[in-house]
Amino acid sequence: MINLKIESQMISLLSVFMIIGCATVNQATINQAKTPDYESRRRYVHVKHLKLSSQIMQAILQGRVIEGMTKKDVLATWGKPSQVYGEEWYYDLTINSFVLIKYVRFGINGVVNYVDERR
Repeated sequence: MINLKIESQMISLLSVFMIIGCATVNQATINQAKTPDYESRRRYVHVKHLKLSSQIMQAILQGRVIEGMTKKDVLATWGKPSQVYGEEWYYDLTINSFVLIKYVRFGINGVVNYVDERR
């Protein structure tokens, strides 16, 4: 009787872990879906190429945000931010307890003047 009760509790506990694990993977998948892929970044660069410097074009294609980019450039590169506080944009992605936080600050001229990526 005791073994049956312990076995039942273990099955319940394993079920909970499986559900939590699936939820974590699904959340990571949802966050990844918000990030523009290479093809969408390439289309953006193709349309805007006359207005972009070669450094900014290359950064967008590589999925990097650099100083001097406009808000549209950042949106084309990293997608919509997780949080916005005035001229500060935060991006976060969690995959199996690995957290990547990206932070972008825009200056008074409306272009990026600071970028930080932390793991």
